[in-house]
Amino acid sequence: MTIETTLAEREARYGSFTGHAALSQNLTKVMHAAPKWGDLSDTQKEALEMIAHKIARILNGDPGYGDNWHDVAGYATLVENELGPTAVQELDLPPIDPDLLAIAGVRELGHWLCTHGGQHLANSKRVPVGEACPVCYATK
Repeated sequence: MTIETTLAEREARYGSFTGHAALSQNLTKVMHAAPKWGDLSDTQKEALEMIAHKIARILNGDPGYGDNWHDVAGYATLVENELGPTAVQELDLPPIDPDLLAIAGVRELGHWLCTHGGQHLANSKRVPVGEACPVCYATK
């Protein structure tokens, strides 16, 4: 395989190198300018930079190429593993208004999100529009 063949394959998958470079560098500049950038470890910084690289590939090339998404999850997992099990805590989420979720498109696919009278999102259930929630019998 020639380098020209490799470059052509990469451009077909990820878009132009120039476009990718511009996106990637702009994402990186934003991260470097963040107030807490200096507080991050080298591994956290590298993971974020690699995630930015993968995001740029997704936005510049084929967004349906699963390997990029898999890599994003992988870099985040490496940092999570380094931080240890105590770093990941269960979130105590506030009650969510189903009507606000509808504005964000929750009903778009023919479902609504029942939070059972304002309970936490973790206890919510996707219910087809026009049907009653099987937990609390609410309808939309």
